[in-house]
Amino acid sequence: MVVDGTRYMAEDLEVWACAACGESLLHIKEWERAEEEIRKKYSGQFRLRVAPALHAKLVQAAKDDHRSLNQEVVYLIQQGMKAAKKS
Repeated sequence: MVVDGTRYMAEDLEVWACAACGESLLHIKEWERAEEEIRKKYSGQFRLRVAPALHAKLVQAAKDDHRSLNQEVVYLIQQGMKAAKKS
C-alpha cells in the first residue's frame, strides 16, 4: 500500500479473493479507510535509545552492507520479526 508516496508493508493483512473471478473481498473503499487509519495512527517514525557500543556496531554493519543506518535497523527489525513468527 502507498500513502503519500510512502510504501507500507501489509504482511499481516489478509485479503481474500474469489477463485472464480479473482474479485477481492476487501473493497476499494475499505482499503482506502484502512490506509487512512494507518496514516492517522502511525507516522513511520519513533525514537530509539541504544547503548553507544550498539550504536557503533549498527553503524559498522550498515557500512558493511552498503545501507544507511536507518535502512540497516529496519532490515534487522524485519528479520527479527520474521524469525519470531517462524518460532
